[in-house]
Amino acid sequence: MKTPSLHYAAITTSFLTALGLLVELILVQQGKSLCQSSACEIVGRYIRFGEPILLAIGAGGFLILTGFVFFAGRYGERPLVRVLPVLTLTSAAAFDGALLGFQFVTLRQHCQLCISVALALATIALLHSGSLRKWAIFFSAITVWMAGFMASAILIMPDVTAAHSGMEFYGRAAAKEFPAAPTATLIFSMECPHCQEILAYLAKKNPKNISWKLASVDQSVSSISELEYFRKHSSTSDNPFQLILDATQKVTKSIVPSGSNIPELTRQARIFLANNGIHAIPVLVVQETKDRMSLRVGLSEIIAFIDSLQ
Repeated sequence: MKTPSLHYAAITTSFLTALGLLVELILVQQGKSLCQSSACEIVGRYIRFGEPILLAIGAGGFLILTGFVFFAGRYGERPLVRVLPVLTLTSAAAFDGALLGFQFVTLRQHCQLCISVALALATIALLHSGSLRKWAIFFSAITVWMAGFMASAILIMPDVTAAHSGMEFYGRAAAKEFPAAPTATLIFSMECPHCQEILAYLAKKNPKNISWKLASVDQSVSSISELEYFRKHSSTSDNPFQLILDATQKVTKSIVPSGSNIPELTRQARIFLANNGIHAIPVLVVQETKDRMSLRVGLSEIIAFIDSLQ
């Protein structure tokens, strides 16, 4: 015996989820999002065919699921019609589990929208199972979701994290009178003209209302030697930006000390930029709050951000 209230609740939940994804698709096209965390933006960069297409597929999938659940209620005596919602639910659960497994374990990001979709799938599966009083449907969907999650989670991906904390070679906290100061990581190169411009700008201002971290993408022996010079003298300098500029003049012999970890740190910086689809420097990675990170790419964007905090 079918329970009508649960049946219509399953239809409504599926339709509203599809509607929510359509709204998100429209917002993404306008540079906006329902998701208030930077995790959604980061996760979106790892979708091979782009976030809008994934949203369109998701919205279409939930609309199809809505139709299948509806017709299963009307023509449930037909075996094919009865099985279609179950096949769609389990397929969607496997797909969603794999996506979240990659996000949670490999990227270490928690996309609010993705989690909401997973919860919507679980709710629809529960309501549909309850309406038919066939709990095997719900447990099958959960089992398949967990299998997809675990299959994606146990794989070790080659350096695709967004963990920019593993690339800095220098850090300076903001002045004590700025307890809520954002943390900014400047990614630059000793051989980049625009990077030299932003370093000169920062050397002049030496802003202390920001907690600063520095990262470089350099690979040459001469540049790494200059970074080593900077690191050796950074503890005695009140203006790290000027010290970096001075290093290009002070280092006359290019030698990378044995055991130096700067080559590995610069490699991590290059990986971070590549994984975020960034092909230009300088870049400023701004950790505005615990859950929100933003990127400023290029000289003008970085200067505009720093000026906005004055």
